[in-house]
Amino acid sequence: MIAHMLQARRELLRTLPTVIPSPMFVGGSGATLGLAVYKRGHPEVLEEALYAGEILGPAICPVVYSATGGGYFMEYLRPAPPSPTLLRAAEELLTEQVWCRPPIRNDGEDWRGLFRRRFAVAVPDWLETPPGLAHGDPTASNMLLNEKWELRIGDPVAPRSYLPMSPDLDRGKLLQSFLGWEAAVYGTHREPMLPPLFAEDLVVLRRAAFWCLVHSLRIMRRETRRAGGPRQQVARWCAMVARVCREVEVAA
Repeated sequence: MIAHMLQARRELLRTLPTVIPSPMFVGGSGATLGLAVYKRGHPEVLEEALYAGEILGPAICPVVYSATGGGYFMEYLRPAPPSPTLLRAAEELLTEQVWCRPPIRNDGEDWRGLFRRRFAVAVPDWLETPPGLAHGDPTASNMLLNEKWELRIGDPVAPRSYLPMSPDLDRGKLLQSFLGWEAAVYGTHREPMLPPLFAEDLVVLRRAAFWCLVHSLRIMRRETRRAGGPRQQVARWCAMVARVCREVEVAA
């Protein structure tokens, strides 16, 4: 099944343009500067700051300094370079620091009706959602390194009432990157990465594939609202993910 996923990713990559990222820093005066990042823009940004700073904490997220003016200041961290083992390193960090913790709310099965109304997709009867804390968006593009070269994961997403409080949401995001999300939308992480270790368990992989499919549906909904319409490479990626994830559901 993993080999099949890798083949689908390779076929998609052949159709994508190569993007060379711009350099992050230009020049150097010799001065030592302390950098911070100010994030603002979307309505949930202050909720994100609270979730990163007060719930998840600095062992998993960048340090949050303050929230003000509809945004928040956090420490500047370097993007984690592409690596075959990046997803497994993130999986280990999440296992030790996040997934082992209890959820911050207990909503039972209430999320299922809200999910169905929001996405017009029925939740499969076989889907279990083991409870636990989740980061919300641990894709490879959100993985960072601090000055000690320790992995951190930025841009967390606070719990939503229409989604369960479960680590499986994060596993779906790791699978999203394994299937080439960053290559499709940013032109980065084009070399294959080792699959997360949870993929060795077909029961867990099946659950993760369902949430990866849901993430791709959310992405496609967002793309359809773009002024110029969906980007072709993103639409192709979403179609590939839908096909692969449905095949995983059947095979498992």
